[in-house]
This record gives sequence, C-alpha cells and structure tokens, in this order.
Amino acid sequence: MAANSKRAGRLVAVMAAMTVVGWLADGHHAVAADGAGDKVRGTDSRARAVISRAAQASPTIAALLVALNATDVVVMVQVTLMPVPLGGDMRMLAATATCRYLAVRLDARRSPGEQMEFLGHELQHAKEVAEAKDVRDEEGLARLMARIGRKTGNGTFETDAAVQVGRLVRREITQGARF
Repeated sequence: MAANSKRAGRLVAVMAAMTVVGWLADGHHAVAADGAGDKVRGTDSRARAVISRAAQASPTIAALLVALNATDVVVMVQVTLMPVPLGGDMRMLAATATCRYLAVRLDARRSPGEQMEFLGHELQHAKEVAEAKDVRDEEGLARLMARIGRKTGNGTFETDAAVQVGRLVRREITQGARF
C-alpha cells in the first residue's frame, strides 16, 4: 500500500510539473488584486478567478499574496476534484537554484467561499514553506510539517497557523459577502 501511495504521489507530482511547464510556456500568470506580482498563479481561468475574488474579499489573503511575492516560492493554484473529504492541499513540485515551486489544489465541488477559505489555508502553508529555506523537496516539506505541525488521521500534516488563517478568511468573506 505504501509503495502504491508513493508511486501515486510521484505521478501527481510529475503531472503537476508537466502542467507547470506547459503553463509557464504559455505565459500565464495571475497578479494580486493590488498589482503586487505573480508568485501565486492560477493554472486556468477558474483558479485565477478564485485568487482574484479572494484577494478582493479577504485582507488576509491579499496580505499573503504580497508576502509570498517577496519570496523565492511560486505557488501554482489549480481547481480540481479532490479526494473526499479534502477541500485543498499543497505539495512541493520542484526547486531550482533560485526558485521553489509549490502546487495548491482546491476542490472544484466546494462553494466559492469554501474555495477561498481553503486557498487562505493553503497559502499559509506556502508561507510556512517560504520561511523555511531548507525545504526543497517532498522530504524537506515532510520534515518541516513534522516540526511545526501535527500529523492528521489521513496521513497529512496540519499547522495551527493554517487552521487559524482559514477561519479568519471565512469570517472576512462572510462579513463582506463579496464573492
């Protein structure tokens, strides 16, 4: 089971990397609502719309976009079908000498508000990675999450900061109702 899981994880990483390469070759990128830059990029129009709406509806997400833009991390956001009960996840894709690529997936079945909440949660994880310069692969990501977070029942890791950010984003978008 572990070997199949590891193989499936590698397959997802390879497919995501191929998506990134093709996507970058096409010149796609998303700019934060304030024009801060393009370190958080949607892989298609749905993902770009979630990022844009979230930046407008949530000051927390807008701040995360600005913070991530000042790092060596590029976050590729994809809206796709996720395994139940996940609403989103983040993975390490690749690293070069000057840049680290992360993939964030958001569940397409979730409401726009839930997608924004999960985006905030996953961008907090991306910020945690950005702050840990030694994280350059999946093993480094696992070590970081074991150090700053806790293992969940489904074999993933969670941090208190990401949970808090998700809750804060939910409050912001519910109060503003701008999505």
